Amino acid sequence: MSLHIQENTDNKVDNQDGVVITLKEIFHPLIVKQLCPPILSLLSEYSHVFSKNKYDLGKIRIESTRINLTSDSPVSQRAYRTSAAEEVEINKQVKNLLAAGLIKESNSCYSSPVTLVYKRDEMKKTRLCIDYRKLNAICKTDTEPLPLIDTLLDKLTHAKIFSTLDFASGYWHISLHENDKEKLAFVTSEGLCEFQDLPIGFRNSPAILNRTIRRILNKHKCSTFACHYFDDIVIFSNSLEKHYAHLEEIFKICEEENTKLKFSKCVFAKDKINILGYEIKEGCIIPENHNIESIQKLQPPKNVKQLQGFLCSVNFYNKLIDSYAKIRKPLNQLLKKDKQWHWTAECQKASELLKQIVEEARKLAKKNAIKYHDKHKIKYDARFIDSPFKAGDIVMYEEFNDLNRR
Repeated sequence: MSLHIQENTDNKVDNQDGVVITLKEIFHPLIVKQLCPPILSLLSEYSHVFSKNKYDLGKIRIESTRINLTSDSPVSQRAYRTSAAEEVEINKQVKNLLAAGLIKESNSCYSSPVTLVYKRDEMKKTRLCIDYRKLNAICKTDTEPLPLIDTLLDKLTHAKIFSTLDFASGYWHISLHENDKEKLAFVTSEGLCEFQDLPIGFRNSPAILNRTIRRILNKHKCSTFACHYFDDIVIFSNSLEKHYAHLEEIFKICEEENTKLKFSKCVFAKDKINILGYEIKEGCIIPENHNIESIQKLQPPKNVKQLQGFLCSVNFYNKLIDSYAKIRKPLNQLLKKDKQWHWTAECQKASELLKQIVEEARKLAKKNAIKYHDKHKIKYDARFIDSPFKAGDIVMYEEFNDLNRR
């Protein structure tokens, strides 16, 4: 069955509640136009697993989440002062959340202030976040291990076709225990409310979400064709036919577990994907170009906070850099407690060298189609374009003592 939404916007489907909706409400015609008929057929059949809007969410059928604190003393704070425009936006979102049943008015003795942060897909400060820092300080840590990026990349190395699925407001899929909802209450200029579901900003929210998605995928034994990083699910296959079957299986799981996906953030049946800072295609895994460009554009840091930001960006690709700790040693000195800030020529040289290494390593990896693997490392002067490579090697950089060698 082939469905062309851009030509016939009157196509309708019945969701699980028997409500008739048009497919145009869910799938953007310009995006759908780029999809192949088998994918369109799957989207038509499983349109009910995609969210129609920000507040159209599922509820994963699991035991309600508990919030365990180290102290019984309530954390209570006043609302932050906000601009008139921000207050309008906050009140608007609170009203929508109340209407959607995601929050309710509260009489809790706990209260945390609200703030707005930048949301990339809306290009402005529209993400409502609660400042739970004081509550987080007395919260028992959830020790759920986070997925290892290298392990995920290893899984994707031999695949040829990829799809990525993104949960619609993943945290809000997980219900809170009735006795713990008051602990996550928040305050605005309009009064006090409390979440019914897991909110953004709470210390253990990422770990709880990650464990929930992991258990769902393990329950349905999907490890041979699907992996996840928090609420982002990657489906990988060696052929289109298998991939369509794998996609359908994941859609059935979403249906069974009562989850909703965000169509605008999903990518279907591509031979190349960008994930976790890497570009993956036909077994070749290289750093994403825009990440490298961002590193190159960074100006010399003027304080410790800016230096930490620079090192955090470069450290993500430290596996590409031989003697990484040695190269950044001058920069590490500036991070020491009570160390006076003084950006020296040695520090500048170290930062420029780190930028150069990452940039040239990416170019060489792309030019020679080096396959990702962390077991076989070679020392190598990245300035020599024509040096030989072997499949399974990862590009490394070696600074030679002979400065005249080019």
